[in-house]
Amino acid sequence: MIRGTTPTFKLTVTNGGELDLTAADEVFVTIKQREKTVTKTGDDISVEPQAVSVWLEQKDSLKFAAGPAEVQINWTYMDQDTHQKRRAATKVKSITIAEQLLERTV
Repeated sequence: MIRGTTPTFKLTVTNGGELDLTAADEVFVTIKQREKTVTKTGDDISVEPQAVSVWLEQKDSLKFAAGPAEVQINWTYMDQDTHQKRRAATKVKSITIAEQLLERTV
């Protein structure tokens, strides 16, 4: 990702086809770098059975500095056995934020 741009990420979950994220109650995508965090949900993401696409606005990507960051998908669902709301997450993945030489926003 290049800092200051409006990137789209498509994050794919590989688990042998057992997971269906479209059946989740809520899905969240969080990008974190040190103390800066951006979480997207609802209309800011598109959920497929085993993938989530997330769009960042320029103001979101400008929060991050050049360097490594982490991204994770979290979701909530109703446990079929206990009938209680549960939370699940993917493993944290590393992404790289590249520097944007033009600092001006339009």
